[in-house]
Amino acid sequence: MKLRPYQEEAIEAIFTDWAEEQFVMVSLATGLGKTVIFSATVGRFIQDETKRKILVLAHRKELLTQARDKMLAVVPELAGQIGIYQGKTKETDKRVIVASVQSCNPKRIKDLPLDEIDLIIIDEFHHAPAKGYQRVIKKLGEANPNYRGLGVTATPFRGDNVGLGGLVNKISYSMPIRRGIEEGFLTPLRGIQVQMNVDFNQLKRTAGDF
Repeated sequence: MKLRPYQEEAIEAIFTDWAEEQFVMVSLATGLGKTVIFSATVGRFIQDETKRKILVLAHRKELLTQARDKMLAVVPELAGQIGIYQGKTKETDKRVIVASVQSCNPKRIKDLPLDEIDLIIIDEFHHAPAKGYQRVIKKLGEANPNYRGLGVTATPFRGDNVGLGGLVNKISYSMPIRRGIEEGFLTPLRGIQVQMNVDFNQLKRTAGDF
């Protein structure tokens, strides 16, 4: 798969920053290929034969197979080297382990070869302040203090005002919607107003939402 210029720029920035920073983040608008970027990063990372396992962490089951399939599309040589760690599936012998954060609970996290993991990638990184992610990061740091980390997200700023600054040392690369549109990689936004004869004041709300 041929990478777009900004995707190549993002990967270069990640590896450059890893020389000095342990955990970095990339933030790109939806549709710009965050999964492609971290897949290509995995491909480049394993070219170094001194590097061992890679853990890709996601919060939904469907994201696990999506990440696996995208990595195989971007880096075909990973065929047979990607394992799933979710539910009853525990393919921890593979070079790349794609795991659900729910499966890395206190009882099961000991089944992961944390001391062999040299890189952790967290998809939808804005979820990382949650306890489940924090547990994995803490345990990994204890098992292998020299690991490297990468977080990818389209929304680096959380609605609950919980920051990501304590988790990541540097935003290596970012590309907002406006730039994606201007460079022709995203469709221009178009707003449509629809008039409705509805009294929303009568609708019930939960946590501010209808």
